[in-house]
Amino acid sequence: MSRSLLARIASWMYPKSHEAYEFWDQISSLRDEGRFVEAYSVFCRAIQKYPQVLDSGDICVMLAELELSANMNHQEALRLLDRATKQGYTAEARYYRVHGMAIWQGGQYEAAITDIERAVSLDADSVNLIPFAERLSFVDDSRASDIWLRILEKEPDNCMAHAYLARESIKAGDTSAALRWAEKAAQLNPSGSDLYEIGHIYHGLSRFRDAIQFYARAKESGYENRAAVLASMAACHISLGEPAQAKADLEEASLYDSDDDYVKFVWQEYQRSYWGGEGGERTAT
Repeated sequence: MSRSLLARIASWMYPKSHEAYEFWDQISSLRDEGRFVEAYSVFCRAIQKYPQVLDSGDICVMLAELELSANMNHQEALRLLDRATKQGYTAEARYYRVHGMAIWQGGQYEAAITDIERAVSLDADSVNLIPFAERLSFVDDSRASDIWLRILEKEPDNCMAHAYLARESIKAGDTSAALRWAEKAAQLNPSGSDLYEIGHIYHGLSRFRDAIQFYARAKESGYENRAAVLASMAACHISLGEPAQAKADLEEASLYDSDDDYVKFVWQEYQRSYWGGEGGERTAT
């Protein structure tokens, strides 16, 4: 949702409230910076003070998007989207994008892609193209590379697009192109999530030292999924034959989220690769 739309809603509901404007401006700023948990927290405070905002279907759609980004709560997001449908909303493309993202979290991949593609047909802006391309990449849809290239036409310095094109190049078996895309992505002021993605690319290219460096930078940048970052670093250390470092990373990852599927998977890889994990001895082959 644009700041202008939020401002119109604030003006309509609270014409004399400077604080209401400040709430919406802060929410927009935090969201644009990718600080979704903080944006959600401010949103909840705003709702407590101004509960009538949920009479706006567009506000419900915005809160639904934050439920997905901050809490991974697709059920609550769908409840809010149902409320938005009943109340009416103006940002149709946004509604279909968020609805697609919500049902994607619920495992309805094909229907989700259809929804997000509809959002793109209504507004072919990067805000819709990016989640469309991400999901096409996830299901190995052949359209993915073309959509990422469309994003680069609009935003030549989009780090995520470069990183995903590196991914697509790996799938196609073109490691030289993958490396070029990854190197370019690394030059484009990558965010924490971008750094993690670039680390995955180098990981996929078996350049484990480079991968560890990018994973470490993602961790230092404040990337929220620390368990996944540490497990990825551990996986690289296993491939490099460094059990002590792998074990240390996995123990730290488990402190953040011992139930994470990837953390569990890498622990299993570690146990298969080493006797006891203490002495650094390789298992017999």
